[in-house]
Amino acid sequence: HDTKLAGVYSPVEVYFNEPVATGPGMVTLYSYAGQETVVAAVPASHLLVAGSKVVMTSVARKQAVLVEGTAYYLRFDAGSIIDMQGNPIPAIDTRLLTAPRTWTHPAANPPALAVTVVD
Repeated sequence: HDTKLAGVYSPVEVYFNEPVATGPGMVTLYSYAGQETVVAAVPASHLLVAGSKVVMTSVARKQAVLVEGTAYYLRFDAGSIIDMQGNPIPAIDTRLLTAPRTWTHPAANPPALAVTVVD
């Protein structure tokens, strides 16, 4: 998957190519800068789902604020996301890079990161 830019306060939005729901399993946000570090780990059931969009809000990541100019990835455990027929989605990783700081107030933060996942 391509690396996308995200704001440090932005929710992470992941788009699938079909409507989905959460299943059992965890979704983990990692930073990686030579060493993998867990930023937040939440049950998939704590994510917001609307059709094909899955959102990890700052509340879901327990208010962890991302650091400017840092590389991250979001790992969905196998089965943490299911399609509408109940079929589990295999484990996937999505990559994101926070944008360099170009704003002075959280309200001026860039829009949410959007990552498209295609089987």
